[in-house]
Amino acid sequence: MVRIFQQRLHKRILLTSLTIILDLIVTAGILLSIYYFNYMIPYKFDTPNISFNNSLFPKGNIQSPFPDTGNQILSGKNPFFGTDGILSGKNNGTTVQESTGGSGTDFGGKFSGKFSDKAISTANSYRSKDLSIAITPYQSGSGENKITYYVADVYTSNINCFRTYFGQNTYSAGYTEHLTDMSRDVHAIFAMNGDSYCYNRQHTAGVLIRNGTLYRAEPTTSDVCILYKNGEMKTYSPDQFDLQQVSSSHIC
Repeated sequence: MVRIFQQRLHKRILLTSLTIILDLIVTAGILLSIYYFNYMIPYKFDTPNISFNNSLFPKGNIQSPFPDTGNQILSGKNPFFGTDGILSGKNNGTTVQESTGGSGTDFGGKFSGKFSDKAISTANSYRSKDLSIAITPYQSGSGENKITYYVADVYTSNINCFRTYFGQNTYSAGYTEHLTDMSRDVHAIFAMNGDSYCYNRQHTAGVLIRNGTLYRAEPTTSDVCILYKNGEMKTYSPDQFDLQQVSSSHIC
C-alpha cells in the first residue's frame, strides 16, 4: 500500500510539473507573439500628410553642397562614433546638415564668431557659414567606475539646417535602420537618434510634426514640445495645446 501510494504521488507531482511547464511555454509563446506583432513586424501608418509652410523647406532629395567633407568630418577614431563618425543607432533621428533651401531666420549675428565663410572640418569639429559643431570628450569617476562621454555643441545660423528623418524614410513601426545609413541618405553633417516618436504600432498618441509636415494629431496626456522656425522652443500642457493656433506659425 505504501509503495502504491508513493507511485501515485510521484505521478501526480510529475503531471503537475508538466502542466506548469506547458502553461509557461504557452504563456511565453503568447507574449512573444504579442511582442513580435507590435514591435518587429514592419507597419506603415496612415497619415494626413498635411504640410505647413512648404516654401520654407527644400523639396526633393537633400544634397550636401560639400560632397568632399560629407560624413567624414567627425571621423575621429573614438569609441563613441560609428566608422563614419556618426552616432550608431536605429529607427529615427535628428540631423544637422548644410541648407539647400531658403535662408530661414538668420541666427548668425549673436554667435558670428562660431561660423566661417569656408567649410573647415577636423576629426571632431566642423565650421561653415551655416553650422558650427564641436565634439568634446569628458571623463568622470575612477577605476572600474570611470566613464567617458561626449558633448556636442551645435550652433546654426540657418534653422533649415536642422531636420529630422525616419528610418527607411517611412513613418512606421518596425522599420529599423542604423543611423550611419540614415545619415548617408540625407548627407548629414551630424546626426543623433532617440526621439522615440513611435516604438510600437500602439504608441501613436500626441502630435507629430516633422520638417513642417503633420503626421499625427491624436489626443494625449503628455506635454507637447514645438520648435518654431525662429529658433524658439515651447512646451504646452495637453489642455493648453491648440494645433490650429500652432499650425498658423512656422514650425520645424
